[in-house]
Amino acid sequence: MVTTQQFCQFLVDRVEKSSDDFEILYFDECVKAKLNRSRFKLTKDATPFLEDSAYSIKSLLAAELPQGTPVVPAELKAREQMMRFPDTFDSSLIDNPAPRAPKPLINEADNEKLQAHTSAMTREARLLKVINRSERT
Repeated sequence: MVTTQQFCQFLVDRVEKSSDDFEILYFDECVKAKLNRSRFKLTKDATPFLEDSAYSIKSLLAAELPQGTPVVPAELKAREQMMRFPDTFDSSLIDNPAPRAPKPLINEADNEKLQAHTSAMTREARLLKVINRSERT
């Protein structure tokens, strides 16, 4: 496991990204939540980032249908499946060769709001960690 590229990327992310990054905060709190489920742990650590509803799914987006039906050559209609991946690009199979511009899922205001909220949650998590340490001593 430790020789995989995925684990290497995990380590790079842990070193390079700040603790304010929501991916790092999410991972850390998932580990805390898992440890909190143990019967042998007497004090449970708070996981405010996981319990927060600001990042919950509010709506679902459906993928757009293609513009027009594809034109299938007669030779492909006769065959039920292709035996190999095509090695040439046939532009006649594309109805509209110009790609559609994607609609942004998150605008700049939403991104700023998420970053501000993440920073506030990180500060709160740090304060709780400091308070827990001071109570233990």
